[in-house]
Amino acid sequence: MNQGLLCGLAILCVYFAYTDIRERIIPNRWTHPLLIILVFWRLITMEWTYLYGLIPALVMVLIFLMRQAAIGAGDVKLFGIIGLVAGLPLTLITIFIMGLLCMCYVGIRLSLRKAIRYEFPLAPFIAMSFCLAVGAIMII
Repeated sequence: MNQGLLCGLAILCVYFAYTDIRERIIPNRWTHPLLIILVFWRLITMEWTYLYGLIPALVMVLIFLMRQAAIGAGDVKLFGIIGLVAGLPLTLITIFIMGLLCMCYVGIRLSLRKAIRYEFPLAPFIAMSFCLAVGAIMII
């Protein structure tokens, strides 16, 4: 795996987290070109295994189509980018850590007896989980 590419994506995820918190959107002007470039790059370099990283994003597309309130389209595209850069194993680790972080967030809100919002920006949790997953991979 290209560590520079992973670190660059981690920085981009932090930017996406910021925009998702501030504007409640992950900008298409970044996600669409990145998805197209990464798909063509993986095809041209014949790194087929990285295309399996799109599987979680495709599952999320199905979830999005069934119930749009469940996950945002920008979050789905962000997972597609993560899958194309990091591959399937690291993407699944990112999803697992993200789930744990979201559960911790909801647990803290419950313990403080604050209202739980049914919608909250997911990109900060994705960014944190991706950075943790990349950090763990680089340590190993």
